[in-house]
Amino acid sequence: MLVIAFGSVARAEETALSDIDLMLVLPNDADRDGDLEFRRKFVVLQRRHGYIPDFTFPAEIISTRQLIDAMRWRGIPRSPTPELPPLGPDDWDDENEHRQWLCAMAGPNLCLHGDRIVFGHMRLAALASVSILELSASQATEFDISTLTANLLKGGKERLGFCSTQGTLNYLAEHIGAAVRLLCEVRYAESVTPGVFRCNPSQTTSALRMLVERSGL
Repeated sequence: MLVIAFGSVARAEETALSDIDLMLVLPNDADRDGDLEFRRKFVVLQRRHGYIPDFTFPAEIISTRQLIDAMRWRGIPRSPTPELPPLGPDDWDDENEHRQWLCAMAGPNLCLHGDRIVFGHMRLAALASVSILELSASQATEFDISTLTANLLKGGKERLGFCSTQGTLNYLAEHIGAAVRLLCEVRYAESVTPGVFRCNPSQTTSALRMLVERSGL
């Protein structure tokens, strides 16, 4: 099991109005009978420590299978390119919630409990998956790291989960290079000149499959 914090608290940018965004990733065969009780206790815990809980979505509790589906873009229309309309709190449903889980796993985030090496592999694979999603949605043929970073931030958290804050910029500066190297390893991208990469859209499906394999899920 992994317990992951994301959002403003994970970025160390919380305010007096912040809640704690939490995602639990459970084994596929985990007993889910305690989900409601956990959410209730988590709300109480947040209030006790001065946070303002999100009573509608107090915590995300998902299985590894659901995270795999998210990394393969379940719930994201592709006709013929991925569509990424803004999603506010009132827009979530049983399909597009996978997009939230993918973005939460892609970071910025913190592993509060579980194997941190496994968490690191999963986070990098999720960031690579989100990067392919952005490149596909924008129909990019070539990109560099600075352009990819700017496009991930485009549209704010309602699009791909990335707020345009200093904490997010620091996170992407630290991790996006490794994500691009992974895109090359799974043959979605290739270097054409120093710092410039060409996209291989025909490899999207196989690249997403290989990213799941690399994540350890």
